[in-house]
Amino acid sequence: STTTCQAPRDLGSLAGDNGAPVLSAQDDCNDWIRVRALETQSGAVGTQMKTKLVLTSPTGANFDMFVYVDIPVDKLECTTSTFNSQEPTGRDDSVSLAWGEGTVANGDDDSRTISINVRNKGASCDPALKWKLSVLGNQ
Repeated sequence: STTTCQAPRDLGSLAGDNGAPVLSAQDDCNDWIRVRALETQSGAVGTQMKTKLVLTSPTGANFDMFVYVDIPVDKLECTTSTFNSQEPTGRDDSVSLAWGEGTVANGDDDSRTISINVRNKGASCDPALKWKLSVLGNQ
């Protein structure tokens, strides 16, 4: 893939505090993907932002997932992975993110940009072996 953190494949947005449709992507090689987790509730009662990412490698391949998000400040992070999952072959990689408000609203917009780098642990990519990424809001 020719994607980079600065020029990723954009999957769009989902609600991080209010359940949302699952966003998904698949490919057979390394890829950069971006998702925007939106804060959709703004009442006096706080709702924590949560996003779960699950990467499924096909049988016969092993891909790892590196997640980049600046939790304190809403800005693009591309340098230091905040979370990663490097499971062995045959196991899904999974990362759960949580940030923002507790039970009391903080008055800030807790929306964040999440960059995901999927990396092949193997030496080459095979078009017959596609990974699948699922991004779930409020989980």
